[in-house]
Amino acid sequence: MGEYDALHILFFLILGFAGVVIALMLIKLAYRNLPLWLFELWPHLTGLLVAVALLFSVGWVAALVAAAAGLVLGMVWSGFLEQCRRRGREQSRLERIHSDLIKWAQK
Repeated sequence: MGEYDALHILFFLILGFAGVVIALMLIKLAYRNLPLWLFELWPHLTGLLVAVALLFSVGWVAALVAAAAGLVLGMVWSGFLEQCRRRGREQSRLERIHSDLIKWAQK
């Protein structure tokens, strides 16, 4: 990398800020109609998407590692949700966060 002057740094800061604003906007749009099953299965789906991306860019070994990591994270996430449900609460804290995010996105 070369040396950057103040104008380049300012340009990258503006690009980063615009990226954050666009990412927040996309998150808000995505949470408008997010079903609960997607909220519960996001680690599995993320692991599969990363595995597919790594399969085409790096190789099958990295894809298997990413798929296994997604499976393990998904099992941990599902166990955590089940533990929250077993505590006698009708609605777990995570499900309340999910409904709060949907209410926020619908504003």
